[in-house]
This record gives sequence, C-alpha cells and structure tokens, in this order.
Amino acid sequence: MEWKILIQTPLFISATAGSDITITGTNFDTVSSNHNISIGGVDCTPKSSSTIQIVCTVGSGPAGSYPIEIVLASKGCTYNANGLVTFTYPFQLSSVSP
Repeated sequence: MEWKILIQTPLFISATAGSDITITGTNFDTVSSNHNISIGGVDCTPKSSSTIQIVCTVGSGPAGSYPIEIVLASKGCTYNANGLVTFTYPFQLSSVSP
C-alpha cells in the first residue's frame, strides 16, 4: 500500500522566521521528529504533530514564495503539493542609511 500525505489547508501561509505555523492535513505521524519539513530548502523545525496537523517553527529564508515539502521517512513518503501549497517569507526592511 502506498502511503500518501494530503495537505488540506491553508493553501497560502506567511510568517516571519521564528514563528510557529500549523500545517493541517491527513496521514501525518504522531511523532513530530519523524517529519522533515522544508520551505524552499529552509528547515521548518517540527514542535508537535498529530495525524491531522503539524506545528513547526519557521527558519530564516529570503523574501518570496516557496513550496512546502514534508518528508515522512517512517512511512516512506514525500509530499510537496506540486506548488499548490506555498509559504511566503515577507520582505522586511531593518534599516536605511544614506
């Protein structure tokens, strides 16, 4: 049997580095460390999980929209939603000088 992950909502997520986001779907593992989550190649560190959601802490990435990829090694599957579920790192200006 092929195991599949399905991300249901939200389709677009935006947050700054260090923020927690919740990914809702089905067929997740109840052991959060079994998930490898990346957003445009940047790790989103899992904090907790159930079979229907994962909470992870967003890493620091460049401004822009990126796909979310979840690798669930314990069940031998990878999910990236073919770009249908994206995360946006907002542009942040920290200072301006002459």
